[in-house]
Amino acid sequence: MASLESLRHVSLGQYLPTGSLVHRLDARLKLASCLAFMVMLLIARRYFINLALLLVVVGLVALARLPLLYILASLKPALPFIIILSVMQLLFIGRGTLGGALLLQWGPLAVSEEGLRVVVISYMQKNCLMI
Repeated sequence: MASLESLRHVSLGQYLPTGSLVHRLDARLKLASCLAFMVMLLIARRYFINLALLLVVVGLVALARLPLLYILASLKPALPFIIILSVMQLLFIGRGTLGGALLLQWGPLAVSEEGLRVVVISYMQKNCLMI
């Protein structure tokens, strides 16, 4: 029973009722919208489109009336994994893998434009699932 009590303090994936418009929407609509949003992230080829989609996520968080500190606290347990995976994606998705301009190279490790884009998209998809 003590292990269940400790899970009460984990905010990742927990429902936070605020009574907002987003919370009153049908669950199927929210799931379909999140799936469509992730597809848009995958096909977006320009950084300003990713920035626009990030602004949509920030707007949805504000519309859902979720506290920013709550969102950031829910990312805290997953942050080490997100950082490790982001660094690996950034360094190992090189110019030869997906193409794109080479930004930095140090021996076999290379930071390319495509690697940077994959990291940004992956991070945004993880945040989309938080809403």
